[in-house]
Amino acid sequence: TGAECGGKTLLVVGVGHIGSEAARIGKSLGMRVLGVDIARKHPDIDYVPLEEGLAAADVIVCAMNLTASNHGFFHYERLKAAKAGAIFVNIARGELSPAADLKRLLDEGILGGVGLDVFDHEIDLASALRSGKPVRHPETRAILELAGRDNAILTPHNAFNTAEAVERKAQHSIRQIQRFIAQGDFLWPVPPE
Repeated sequence: TGAECGGKTLLVVGVGHIGSEAARIGKSLGMRVLGVDIARKHPDIDYVPLEEGLAAADVIVCAMNLTASNHGFFHYERLKAAKAGAIFVNIARGELSPAADLKRLLDEGILGGVGLDVFDHEIDLASALRSGKPVRHPETRAILELAGRDNAILTPHNAFNTAEAVERKAQHSIRQIQRFIAQGDFLWPVPPE
């Protein structure tokens, strides 16, 4: 059996466009939502320091941008401070959560579950899945080991692949081009690292 979301605490790390959607869904499921972000753009989010959020969260969602300085951000030592039995979900970038560390956290009972739709070393992983040949990288081996566990769910990063999302992406691209031609800048510039 599973557990219901109502009354549980959701921590969203990286409350940008996707993170704010995760928070909205969590609230609609009756969850208490906490957020961690450098920019506190959403007044309806209760922002907390990361350590406080990890200690309180039943579910931790990684929705943060990948930068040169946060590669491996959700490593063993950081997630070891999570509430016992918490579920960790990475919907951002595989490089943010080392699979070997997630496996160890599950093995030690620190995390109760893991959900991933993003993976580090995707070329090696894709090759292993297609060919069945031995993998080259230890992180890829850890991902494959996670795939066989009852307390891990691994899915394709595919939420963008709907007719509506493709239409929105096309409209956003058109708006960006129109803005650049008219004003010489972008509506949604890429933030500097």
